[in-house]
Amino acid sequence: MRRWIFSFLLAVLGMGCSVESYAQELGTQTIEQRAKQAQEGPTLAAPLEELILTGEEDLVLLRRPKLFTIESNSSYQLTDNAFLSDKQKTHDYVLSQSLLVGAETRIAQRFDVFVSGSGFLSRYHRNQGLDFNGITGSAGTSLPIDQWIVSLRYDGSGIYDRNFDAHLVTLHNFGLNISTIVGLSQTTALYPFFSVARIWANPDDFSNTALVGGGTLVHALTQTVVVLFQGQVDYKSYDDFFETSTLEARHDYGARLLVHKR
Repeated sequence: MRRWIFSFLLAVLGMGCSVESYAQELGTQTIEQRAKQAQEGPTLAAPLEELILTGEEDLVLLRRPKLFTIESNSSYQLTDNAFLSDKQKTHDYVLSQSLLVGAETRIAQRFDVFVSGSGFLSRYHRNQGLDFNGITGSAGTSLPIDQWIVSLRYDGSGIYDRNFDAHLVTLHNFGLNISTIVGLSQTTALYPFFSVARIWANPDDFSNTALVGGGTLVHALTQTVVVLFQGQVDYKSYDDFFETSTLEARHDYGARLLVHKR
């Protein structure tokens, strides 16, 4: 079974919208939507770098170590297939909100380590039975090796129904990310990355291995206006996604583009 997922997100000053299309043959659609949000998170796989402008033309990319972080995100999305069904596609509007609290520090002026906890929810306008809540705990570290940055992280997530009455799925995500920074000009830089992740799930039908590659192109228009173009392609292979019923293995392919202004 092959699934192709394409999405486009335009974010300007913190506001955005997206349109997504899916195909699914089984009656496990509602759980899969919840698992998908917990695995992907609110942004692309590569973290955004802090931009510091020095002088009028020099663009310097530096990692910003934050001691404490509190972030809140909200988005309103349109989906043309709320139930992820091939046979009956239903349009709906989805409100997604998340809150993250984290701490980060640098050890021996070399290792960055962090821990964080977050909660998120999705509310459907027409199909409220799809509503869900989730919680995630994360920890990780990164280490510069020559011109490369190697990062390791763990994310553990629990997905529940709207009222926290039923536990739907648990995810344990172990990831490795390798990235670097390439200066293209005094005002433009490229941040390519490659990630591999292993997800163990309960129920184990959602266990999979994921590969992601992409990058962020950063361009400083002025000292105060910076535009980021982010793109990625990904591949996901499931261990055993109800293969006794479908009689075929499942593989997902996806692409994503984000344009962000700071």
